[in-house]
Amino acid sequence: GQWRWTCMTMEKIYIRLQSMPDPATVRPERVLIKWAERLKVKYDSSEADWDWISDQFKAIRQDMIIQHHRNDKLVAICETNCRLTLLEYDWAEFYKVSSLLNELYKETKATDNLPEFLAYRIFYWILYNKSVDLVKQIRNLTPELKQHAWITHAWRVHNALELSDYVTFFRLYEETANLGKCILKPIRERIRHRAFRVILRSYKPSVPAAFLQRSLGFKETAGDDLDNMLNASSTQEDDDDEDWEGFSTKCCIVSSAEDRWTVDIKATADALAEHERRVAAQQED
Repeated sequence: GQWRWTCMTMEKIYIRLQSMPDPATVRPERVLIKWAERLKVKYDSSEADWDWISDQFKAIRQDMIIQHHRNDKLVAICETNCRLTLLEYDWAEFYKVSSLLNELYKETKATDNLPEFLAYRIFYWILYNKSVDLVKQIRNLTPELKQHAWITHAWRVHNALELSDYVTFFRLYEETANLGKCILKPIRERIRHRAFRVILRSYKPSVPAAFLQRSLGFKETAGDDLDNMLNASSTQEDDDDEDWEGFSTKCCIVSSAEDRWTVDIKATADALAEHERRVAAQQED
């Protein structure tokens, strides 16, 4: 006969199953949908921490799958869950949830948000340098999806990084839709430091500070003199993971003695090398 799932308790910790569960411990679909909605509210209001919320979503996914509810309701729950993993930079959980979503999109007709989550998936492959998985993902897409703006954008990000085209990467970063910036932020930090070293090797004896900011994807900051410019907080939105002040301090940027609006390349390169030597020495101790 038909199983009757009778657990009405919303909160339930995730436990890996060793055998078929007691139906009295599994929550029916309507309870799970309501609880997922409440969890989103708890997250938005900072009422609970991420580890607990993530664990609750795991238990919801488990209860849905036990009941073979691989349907549009589970898709909606997983999409909410997946977006929260991005906001928390929880890549391990993102991978699990987005992999389940990948399967559900193939099994159900609930594919309205498929391009959004495919783009995240491509960014994830880029983050972990998994080019084989990325190419396989693109190859398996329908011609219609391949032409979707968010997918072509993600592919252009991949190409810019493959070609070490930092200027294009920073421009594409600014154009990123939805929550894609969450995944691209750690990449952007990496690329900024790499591009900065390229500039140190390529330009002598100095560069305008505004050029440096522009080249590294920062907004140009106004200031009465270079000290203000070098130390001004970034004017970018609050989502900026690394402000200009933090970057210039970390990279030991030194202003030119002759012109306070320029960066002394040699002095900066020497200061950065000295800083890295000190850090290396401390690590050896």
